[in-house]
Amino acid sequence: MSQEDNAGLIYVVGMSQLVVQLGTLGWLNLIRRMAAKLDLEHPDLAKGFVLRSLQIPCLLVISICIATAIAGLSGSLDPSLSKTLLYTAIVAFPLLINSILREYLAGFNRPTISVLYSETLPFALTIAALLAFRNPSLKAACACLVVSFLVSIAIQLRIIGPHLWQVLKTGNAAFQTGAWSRIAVLTAVGFGGKLLMDRMDTLLLTPIAGLDQLAFFNSATRLTGLLLLVPVILIPVFSPRVSKAFHEHDVRQLRFEVFLQLAAIAVTVVPAAIALQFSPNSLIAAIFGEKYASAGDIMWLIIIAQTLFAFALPFSNLMAMTNGEMQYAAASVVGFAVNFVLGLILIPKFSIWGAAVATLVGTASLSLILVVAGFRTLQLWPAVYHRAGRVS
Repeated sequence: MSQEDNAGLIYVVGMSQLVVQLGTLGWLNLIRRMAAKLDLEHPDLAKGFVLRSLQIPCLLVISICIATAIAGLSGSLDPSLSKTLLYTAIVAFPLLINSILREYLAGFNRPTISVLYSETLPFALTIAALLAFRNPSLKAACACLVVSFLVSIAIQLRIIGPHLWQVLKTGNAAFQTGAWSRIAVLTAVGFGGKLLMDRMDTLLLTPIAGLDQLAFFNSATRLTGLLLLVPVILIPVFSPRVSKAFHEHDVRQLRFEVFLQLAAIAVTVVPAAIALQFSPNSLIAAIFGEKYASAGDIMWLIIIAQTLFAFALPFSNLMAMTNGEMQYAAASVVGFAVNFVLGLILIPKFSIWGAAVATLVGTASLSLILVVAGFRTLQLWPAVYHRAGRVS
């Protein structure tokens, strides 16, 4: 792809994820948490939750997509930005449906299938389709994304559809919309802070330093993002197990689930992080092209940030799956605030170097808070117990 279309695709993917993850106000995270114990709920409440989990996210995201499309078609913005906003509105809705089904699959203890069909399959189909084009444009890339999501949705519906239908056809729906929304919003703050940190290149680097610097910075962050592959895959695997152990007040099992994740991360992430430190410029040039080689200079900073966050992810999952919404939210708010303020100060002077330092310090702040809160929940911190729903 051309550098302009590459940057445009990065923008569309990043912004559509923001629309879905933040626009649903935490309901995606809530779906996974509630689905893990849906069979323990009264059938009427289970039916009510499934209905609300479809109605509220769809209503919110459709509203945002319409507003985004209107902004893109208004003609008041730069033509390249208008085009990317319009494509963002088109991509966001199928991404939403794909994400809802993924969370239900993970919550129903089908983590492998959820990752395979919601993440791996659309990625593989999009790459395969793009390879069919000699010089794929942004329009072609977005079309490939939408088609790939539709295929993924069809397969996931075939698997999870009968389970959801079984819940929906039983009893009369009862709702606890206010209580559900409160939990969802707190997890949205927690998840959204880190998501905004991940999209800081789109939010700050682009308007301050330009699209070309976005493409350079993004090549380094996406390559080092491979370090998070195993930790991210572990989350849907362990989420229902962590939730179950907590609600059964089994501290020993809860600790085991968390420390097993940490052991897996240590074995997989640390060697990979060390390997990425060797000749990063050549590595980026080989993958993204020679014009991106200089982005390898900042990779060591991004590698440290990704490694810190990898080890914090089990504690992030622990907070989201238990009664730790407040700590989860606080960690992300602090991390985002540190990242944003440092970005505003450093990016105008140091461009992608400033963005890399801001990312590292913000991630370190977030990770520290999550680890401390996680130790308290696991009762590993002296004389401190969980504030609500105490595990004993």
